[in-house]
Amino acid sequence: MRTLHTYRFKKEKLLLIIVVLLLVSFVASQSLSCSDKKQQSQKSQAKNVEEKGPVIRLGVVPAIGTIETVEIFQPLMNYLSEKLQARVKLVLLEDYDSIIEKMEAKELEGGIHGSFSAYIVQKKQGAIPIARPEKNGVSIYKGLIFTRKDSGIATIADLQGKSFVYTDRTTSAGGLYPLYVLSKEGYDPATVFSRVTYAGRHDLAVLAVLNGDADAGAAKDTTYFDLAKKNPRVDTEMIIITSSSAQFPEKSLVVRSDLDPDIISKLRQVLLDMDDSSEGQKVLEKLGADRYIASPSSDWADVEEMVQFTGVSLD
Repeated sequence: MRTLHTYRFKKEKLLLIIVVLLLVSFVASQSLSCSDKKQQSQKSQAKNVEEKGPVIRLGVVPAIGTIETVEIFQPLMNYLSEKLQARVKLVLLEDYDSIIEKMEAKELEGGIHGSFSAYIVQKKQGAIPIARPEKNGVSIYKGLIFTRKDSGIATIADLQGKSFVYTDRTTSAGGLYPLYVLSKEGYDPATVFSRVTYAGRHDLAVLAVLNGDADAGAAKDTTYFDLAKKNPRVDTEMIIITSSSAQFPEKSLVVRSDLDPDIISKLRQVLLDMDDSSEGQKVLEKLGADRYIASPSSDWADVEEMVQFTGVSLD
């Protein structure tokens, strides 16, 4: 009897195992089926987006890390895509020169430009400024030249023979402005310094001077003061030699002049109306802005004056 009981027990156990395996297999197949359907749905949605409307490629130069830049600007691209019924694509590039070149080569429909590069594409390519962000009623910035308190530098004259860090050749505050100041004071920017470097970003120009990598430097005032709030050393260890009275437009969206006029008109209106909806306000919050305002070519008058005075090349 024990042998028969054991046999029956083993048989029942085997049947139970088979039933469990069949159930697991069934659940797994259902799960895979749902997953496949979900993937197919996602692919279908992506395909629909891909097939919807014209392509508008917008170049952006990361002011911070690449991942952070995507997190900030991708919501804007998605918003514009939806409102324009188009495929607005974010294109990250190393510098403003790259945006200028790719717009000229028609590899971009537009870009988010610093004030000087926006001026350059307007002058060289006839590009059209659309709009720019505003925060707390401010949509412009100024240029600063700064140094360390222990550098012995107090005036522009004291910069002779010193090392200097520019932000970039195609930025107004950290490139054009110091050239203008030096030229007005009668110095040749090409020979006045013992060494010249380019930081690539406004915050890096400030930090280069703070950390003693350069005797003095230039950058935009908004970045300098934002950095001072985060890093007390900026206030305690650095001084501003001079600040521009000139005003430079904040980063503006500028597009090629051969873009469909209807798209240009709709793009401008979508940006100007963003703050009217909760959806748009969320995108603006990501951008660190309250709203977009119109950005006419006349806003580059101060940049124009500096270019004319210095004779700086736009090439």
